Amino acid sequence: MYNLEGVKWFTRIVKSLAGKKVCELGSQQIWEHAKPHLDTTHDFARDWMIDEGVEEYISVDLNGEGGSIRADLSTEQMWGSIFEHFDIVTNIGTSEHVIGWPPGSRDSILESQMMCFANMFFLCEEGGLIINQLPNDELWKDHALLHYSPAFPHALARAFESPLIACEKVQLATLNQKASLLMFAIQKSGIAVVPEIGRIAREIVVASDERLKEANSQDHWWPKGKRR
Repeated sequence: MYNLEGVKWFTRIVKSLAGKKVCELGSQQIWEHAKPHLDTTHDFARDWMIDEGVEEYISVDLNGEGGSIRADLSTEQMWGSIFEHFDIVTNIGTSEHVIGWPPGSRDSILESQMMCFANMFFLCEEGGLIINQLPNDELWKDHALLHYSPAFPHALARAFESPLIACEKVQLATLNQKASLLMFAIQKSGIAVVPEIGRIAREIVVASDERLKEANSQDHWWPKGKRR
């Protein structure tokens, strides 16, 4: 979801959405406290971006909700006509939930992570922006089963041989939390391939085996598209 700090950062990086082709991971909503900054009353980012003049907008989500394309981002997808199609691809708090279900070993979760980011690069055209807002500390432990180290944006950019053009750790004061997000943008360079998982593995902090086993037994952790 787009929070106030997130939309402030996003609108600094993306000066205009007019004429852009946008793909978002997840059917993104906008927090109430963020709407005045965007001068919108819309609940969904899709409707705000359409008002801003995007040429095309889609979202990709495992559950297929909100008009999104149903796809499992933990596996390599054949994107067909939308391969390398979008000017902007966003990951606003989605990838941390892409771990393959049921969650397996740390290695299988890391493989799911790499495929999720590879799919983002497959969707983005050369020269386009890949925008991420991701949890980066243990205070997100009730939100997801992993988080990302401050070095992750740099490791991801190196893995895909593309420049990191903006990177910031942002405290979420408006949510009354001490938690923070990593907000960063990568400009895609060249043709995307799936790198070795070792290129990013050290910078993804996965929950303990005990916690993964517990999550596997609790329905509220399961995505709707993968519910048992």
